[in-house]
Amino acid sequence: VRGKQLVFSLLLPPLALGDGGGAYFPDLTAEEKSPYTAWLSEASGRYARHGFLPSSGSDDGSDGAAIFWTIDEDESGDGNGTASFAVAVRAEGWVGFGLSEAGGMRGSDVAIYESSTGVLTDAHVVDELAAPVADDCQSWDLADAAVDGDGWLIVEMTRALDTYDAQDHPIRDDVGATVPPTRLIAAWGDGDSVAFHGTNRARGAYSLHSDSVLPEYDLLLKRLEEESDGYFEIREDEHEVKAEDTEYHDVCKTADELGVEIPEGNDGITMIGYVPVIDEDTRRFVHHFVVTSTEDCSDGGDFDALGDTTLSAWAPGDTGTMFPDNVGVQMFGRGKSAVNLNIHYDNPDLVQGKKDSSGMRYYYVFNKREHNAGILQIGDPLVMTPGAISPGLTSYSYSCPGSCTEEVLDTPVTILVESLHMHTTGVRMTNEVKRNGRRFHLATSEVYDFDQQGSFAVQQQPYDLMPGDSFKTTCYYRDGVRFGLSSQEEMCIAFVLYYPEKTISGFGNEIPWMCAYTKGNIQLPTRCAEELVSADIPDETGIGRTFGRPPSGQCGVPPPPAPPEVDDDPATDPVYCTFCPGGLTVDADSALPAGPDGVSYTCGQISQFSSFLKAEDDGCGDIRMAEPLCCPSDDGGGTCSFCKGLAVDSEKPIPETEFTCGDLSGFAVYLDGGSEDCANIMLAEALCCQANEEEKPAGPCGFCSEG
Repeated sequence: VRGKQLVFSLLLPPLALGDGGGAYFPDLTAEEKSPYTAWLSEASGRYARHGFLPSSGSDDGSDGAAIFWTIDEDESGDGNGTASFAVAVRAEGWVGFGLSEAGGMRGSDVAIYESSTGVLTDAHVVDELAAPVADDCQSWDLADAAVDGDGWLIVEMTRALDTYDAQDHPIRDDVGATVPPTRLIAAWGDGDSVAFHGTNRARGAYSLHSDSVLPEYDLLLKRLEEESDGYFEIREDEHEVKAEDTEYHDVCKTADELGVEIPEGNDGITMIGYVPVIDEDTRRFVHHFVVTSTEDCSDGGDFDALGDTTLSAWAPGDTGTMFPDNVGVQMFGRGKSAVNLNIHYDNPDLVQGKKDSSGMRYYYVFNKREHNAGILQIGDPLVMTPGAISPGLTSYSYSCPGSCTEEVLDTPVTILVESLHMHTTGVRMTNEVKRNGRRFHLATSEVYDFDQQGSFAVQQQPYDLMPGDSFKTTCYYRDGVRFGLSSQEEMCIAFVLYYPEKTISGFGNEIPWMCAYTKGNIQLPTRCAEELVSADIPDETGIGRTFGRPPSGQCGVPPPPAPPEVDDDPATDPVYCTFCPGGLTVDADSALPAGPDGVSYTCGQISQFSSFLKAEDDGCGDIRMAEPLCCPSDDGGGTCSFCKGLAVDSEKPIPETEFTCGDLSGFAVYLDGGSEDCANIMLAEALCCQANEEEKPAGPCGFCSEG
């Protein structure tokens, strides 16, 4: 487009179908490749799949590491199974290959072969970009190694899918429409031992358990193109990135402007998947972007924006997704005629003159699918956490109570993807689901690496969320800054893709379901308000990281099951203010007497306000004083009938008190007719009540006129 090279977010050379990997390293002559092709002819039949990890120093992807593998789900019969790998690189000294949580060196589980010793070492890297540390348990077995004087190093190795070792990453089931592939890394060199590798490093992502011969990104595109009726792209158009540390820029377009033709009679189209389109010239400036479906392209203010529906969120490392066959997202329907792309640019070096054309491609069908998907945001999606993060290690935990899912859900919803998002000082993040007070599910980024995965998609299979389940989202920081929108500040948000979509009412809109931490005058009028607890952590053990821990038992043996965790944190499910527990027994629009400030509310408004007040709040007691008017009891007591509807001389003072007759009349409406307080107030009727003109007696004072 306009002479610029636009590529998708994962750069992988096309897989050579049917050649067993012979097309890799295309810049080499046949003679230079002969050691590699000779090994292929002898060994490639042992491996079911293969792929290529391009070197970071190769502009065209012609140099890198060729990877071959076979997954045997249960060769030993013990329910575990084995993985066999082969790695081929242009080197003579050493090669490292492994599994990375985020796609970089941090949080990686690697096997290193050194030709000088002929030894394969199982090692790991946690937080520091330093030489890998040898594992206490050596889980990789060397099958074969070939070193050729013409510059080839080819190593074959095996290990169990799950080694039950916290210094290893299990090779999980990574097959599924929304399950992220396994992230692989490699590095190599010509020295006798592992040393700094420079650009001799590579990364990529493959579904190791898949039986497809296509790379995951190519397979995603192929399936989307086969199953869709079309696609459209929303992206920047040569937008000049500002020479500012942080910039947010919006592109909003309607269906007509995007060239989407909606069939007559259709309420929009159904999006079934997406892939990012990233401009290579400006890739390093694109921090992340969020695409929303909106009513139109006018700026309706913050409350109107809450009614927008998030379609997708992208950060480096996200290669796109495709929904299950029965799930989609409605677009250009239900009153939302436009799509808005909000890109966050990060330009700390204040580079000038860079023009960007990044964005997203959406594939769609014309027919509706059974379920519409939504994105639930939890943690601090409104970025309202106050103050600066303390130096050292700290944690911020946001608890979303079970009353939230009880209020929003009447049936279970299915969680497809959980993406965990922090910024540069984040070191670990978890999103926990508790059911009946016990942990049911835990999504974790053990070693958070913002440089590799600005939004970390957890590798997991879908699961069901039930009414009454609670969330606890925890972010851990090292030498953190303050919370804010800039990438130089911090965030703590979990993006949860689920179906079917749910909404909540608030601020005059139907807004997407969220559970958010709020403060001040901004409150969500539901029970989806989060509690925040922050703490300083004395040492590394306090962040709860399991990856890298020494083994507590015998190598290769599953540990005994841990006792179930019981929720002993009362903040997880706070007790909320109960107003009219049996429901309103008057019309919700019934107006209440004005307060001292002259403002009058309805019973419906008071009932809604109570849903985000806790029982111990002072405001809860004030609100419950309106129950006799909004849900009067049917036991005959009724509301205290001060002056029985007669006029009140509101300015007349009550002797020896600070109150007036008007004050007592106002108090009475909140009192039960049979209460002691009502009886005391009724003593002032003779002083305060004024008979209507037609009821005034014609003669003298009629004291005890009826005997």
